[in-house]
Amino acid sequence: MILARNQEIVAIELEKAGVLQNPGSWRDVQPAQIGKSISDLCHDYDRRLAQSERGRTLIDGQGAQRVIAAMRRRDSQTTSDKISLRRARPQDVEDLWRLANDATVRQNSFHPEAVPFADHSVWFQQRLESPDSRIWLIELNGVLVAQIRYDRSSDGAAEIDFAVASDLRGNGLGTRALIATRQLACEELGVDRVRGVVLDSNPSSARAFLKADFQPSAKIEIDQKPCSVFEWQRPAEGTED
Repeated sequence: MILARNQEIVAIELEKAGVLQNPGSWRDVQPAQIGKSISDLCHDYDRRLAQSERGRTLIDGQGAQRVIAAMRRRDSQTTSDKISLRRARPQDVEDLWRLANDATVRQNSFHPEAVPFADHSVWFQQRLESPDSRIWLIELNGVLVAQIRYDRSSDGAAEIDFAVASDLRGNGLGTRALIATRQLACEELGVDRVRGVVLDSNPSSARAFLKADFQPSAKIEIDQKPCSVFEWQRPAEGTED
């Protein structure tokens, strides 16, 4: 219930987001209304599950770590010595799900709908077990800030997907992830080139590919959305990257 005026907008917006049920101001709510609302929710498992999943996309419990990371980042001219790269592990499933549902990540995705945790869990396990996929994570002070994935395709290339947390976009993490993993991906997946497809409405990702020496190779449309294709060719043995 809304107990004070400064809670009103929060309650309304969280109900719109499907996180909770807002019965309104405490002055207007009747006991019978409260009882019925609780009873309805108790007998609606799917609704409770949906509210729980949507709530975790908004509030993930990592706020304190983000504040600390932001303070440390502002206290230094560079984050280079605080960045680490590692392979994804099964226990990363929830952190990656939260990153996948980051508002900016969803906005720049070909499918902007929120990803249910159950679907993500199955997908993530399949990717970890697949010989055709590789996933690396970038952490800042131990907090996940970006991920990059390569999926081998039938034409001898590997398709790239990467995502950077909203509050760290513009710090070059996408470029760093591409440079650090492209050669490894080629070697482990047995391909000679990697490519990324970027929505034209996402110029920051396009810049990341260009700064990592990827070459624009085509203009295409996916679901009637204009996109650009960027490719990087693995150097021949004996030549420098």
